Amino acid sequence: MRFWIIFLICFRFFYAGILTWLQYYVWSHNEFSRLLLPPHQPIKYFLQYSWTHFWFNAVLSVGAAFLFWLLLRMLKKYQESFFEQGEPEIGFLCSLIVGWPNFIIFAPLAFILMILISLFQTIFLKKFHTAFSISFLLAALAVLFFGSRLVDILGLGVLRI
Repeated sequence: MRFWIIFLICFRFFYAGILTWLQYYVWSHNEFSRLLLPPHQPIKYFLQYSWTHFWFNAVLSVGAAFLFWLLLRMLKKYQESFFEQGEPEIGFLCSLIVGWPNFIIFAPLAFILMILISLFQTIFLKKFHTAFSISFLLAALAVLFFGSRLVDILGLGVLRI
């Protein structure tokens, strides 16, 4: 699990770096957009553009996933019986996969699904313990398929970077 978490964090930042390099390459090979690069503009303009379009999303994605992991760890410390081995890490991994701003849909959806699955299992299966990992995986799948649309429907499109 740790390997995949580290891999996804590195991938998010590597991807931002590749996008930054490609943006510079494209701008430097076009007569008009070359005016946005040094010596016509300070490098600060390009760096600020790259930050807001590529890097900030990576930082928000990793930061939100990390805060979610911390919340799950605190919940586990408070009530260890709610969690099975590795579930906070599965939540962290799913958060990294969905990224920003889909995380804003993922986190509440995961808890809502947890409640619904728990109710179903308690009422119909007489099972009184539900794994969080099921709700994390279902929420991540739902957000991967419908996240962009849900962000738009809920009016959260302004959070896109």
